Amino acid sequence: MLHVIPYMHPRAGGPPVVVDRLCRRLASRGWRSRVVTTDAFSDDGDQAWLDPYQGGYSIEVFPGRGMGGYSYSRGLSDALDRLVTRSRLVHLHTVWSYSTWAAIRACRRQRIPYVVMPHGMLDPHSLSRKWLKKQIYGRLVEWPNLRRAAAMIYTHSAERALAESAVKGLPAGYVVPLGSDDPPDVARAVLAEGFLAARPGLRGKAIVLFLSRLHPKKGLDLLIPAFALLAANQPDAHLVVAGEGNAAYVRQLMWMAGRARLADRVTFTGALRGRAKWEALAACRVFALPSYQENFALVVIEAQRIGVPVVISRRVNIWEDLVEGGGGAACDLTPSGIADALQRWLADAAEAEAAGRRGELFVREHFNWNRAADVLCEVYEQVLSRVAGAEPGGTHGCTPLHTDVGNGKMARGAVGKVGVKG
Repeated sequence: MLHVIPYMHPRAGGPPVVVDRLCRRLASRGWRSRVVTTDAFSDDGDQAWLDPYQGGYSIEVFPGRGMGGYSYSRGLSDALDRLVTRSRLVHLHTVWSYSTWAAIRACRRQRIPYVVMPHGMLDPHSLSRKWLKKQIYGRLVEWPNLRRAAAMIYTHSAERALAESAVKGLPAGYVVPLGSDDPPDVARAVLAEGFLAARPGLRGKAIVLFLSRLHPKKGLDLLIPAFALLAANQPDAHLVVAGEGNAAYVRQLMWMAGRARLADRVTFTGALRGRAKWEALAACRVFALPSYQENFALVVIEAQRIGVPVVISRRVNIWEDLVEGGGGAACDLTPSGIADALQRWLADAAEAEAAGRRGELFVREHFNWNRAADVLCEVYEQVLSRVAGAEPGGTHGCTPLHTDVGNGKMARGAVGKVGVKG
């Protein structure tokens, strides 16, 4: 199995996490995975970000030129011509990237089927950003390539519905729910102490935590004024904004907090990863993500996994699941709507704790990486079966998977090397 993604650097957000977690679990189910990517988002000469990817699968990183996901890479293109022919199936992650285009070109040349996982990039809100460029490129390049895929893979039925409404003629779509990592195996109070020891001024505060990329689509322009609305009635409340983003945008957010006279009640921590992320989640009363568009939002699932209630907008595709699970509250995309939802958990610590327990149980059952890998295995096997039964050269005719648990096995074997190619 060849996975192609334009970036694996942690700064790129959720897609690298998804690829890593799935490849590790696919190895134990008989799939030997190789990841091909570029060095997008990394600093010159920095290779330390590759260290966590050791084990379970191989990863090859090629230098790219350009901004973000559309980094041109001749080395990657040459490697794809070599690697695609060794693969039974190619799994492409994200769209709007040179790596996706180059992989599809190699697959079509060598008649190897491919599946596409757009990671929310076909959502109408996402398509509205840089609309003209995406319409031109989509109609000329992206849409024809997607329509030739053996299948599409989505993380939620809402993502599938939105994508199919935005881009007509897509091949059959399969839904593979994602999962949460397990928090460190220590008491939540111990984790919380790690966060508070470095920030003693936050002891005794009811912390509202935002933890994600600092990006305009995340709704921080609404969260900060929402916090201002409830701050007067919640003197112990404190907003923590954890994440990194464009420097000018971060300065704008800080200015917004200062203008609302919240400078002493809003803390910007920068990026928190690994144990530091779990410490922040453990220390908060409620987690907030009022995004304008969110495909799946792994961090919301992680907040639930550690027992924290969440406030999310109805543009986060999993909002209905979490509300039904009892650990989430949905909010309107207005400052007053967000403030009202936050107030529910801030006003009653006991209810917030009970909601967190309900959410934790729900996520353990419904959103875990082993279940995701089982479903993905069945998707792969059904796609390969359909392709094998199609006319020579045909890759259409896939039908949606109707089961959530995979049980098929392939030939055993996995490799665990990390390499950077020049």
